[in-house]
Amino acid sequence: MNKKAIPPIEVVVEGMTCSNCALGIQKTLEKAGVKEVFVDFATGSVTYKPDEFKNTQEIVIARIESLGYKVKAAPTGVQGQKKGYNILAVKFWISAVFTLPLVLAMFVPVPLLHNSYFQLLLTIPVFIIGVTHFGKSAFYSIRSGVANMD
Repeated sequence: MNKKAIPPIEVVVEGMTCSNCALGIQKTLEKAGVKEVFVDFATGSVTYKPDEFKNTQEIVIARIESLGYKVKAAPTGVQGQKKGYNILAVKFWISAVFTLPLVLAMFVPVPLLHNSYFQLLLTIPVFIIGVTHFGKSAFYSIRSGVANMD
């Protein structure tokens, strides 16, 4: 009897930023019983061998999303251009706008820029953006059991 080999499945994951992110996903999937898992953070892909007796794709997607990453349902060979704004770029530019007056305070003798309450008001949005972005990633990395760069 010749058994037909099941080809590996690839899904695209958004939000991986380092090799430890990939390692956390790989360990989580292996704990869930998924076989032959390969995670590449550079391309954002997760390749695994499906199990013919259970719905592995639902398990994979649920486990990856429980770590705080987003799974694209269909794998793509070539990443297409996204329409709309990149949320990371928006966070960067908002932070840059609020940080610029603080940098200018070192060079420009404007009294308002040296007011500590004004400086505090400028730092609060930057702090909140940083904590929500890096804190969320750090929380999920601790939850997966593998520390990442955040």
